[in-house]
Amino acid sequence: MRHEISYIVDGDLKDRYEPKANPLSCFKDQCDMRRHSYQESINYRAFSDKNDHSFNLWSELLEFLNGDSDGEKIHTIRGYVFGNRRNVFVELKAIEE
Repeated sequence: MRHEISYIVDGDLKDRYEPKANPLSCFKDQCDMRRHSYQESINYRAFSDKNDHSFNLWSELLEFLNGDSDGEKIHTIRGYVFGNRRNVFVELKAIEE
């Protein structure tokens, strides 16, 4: 399985790459960078084939991923810049090969 991180603004792809290090850490770094540049908070969402889950805090997302997901296979995580008038988010996607 490989991972992809994307940065999207108003539906336009601004950046996409495969992280060389831990994908979750790289995703968090990208979210923090966007949070600082827009001076807004980040809301996180985790998507499975069945559901999507919303989290206000990074620690809540990690807790969910580390055991509270009830066996759901999470394929995409997004960090939305909250409060921004534009649709801005960072996405971490797991891609099965």
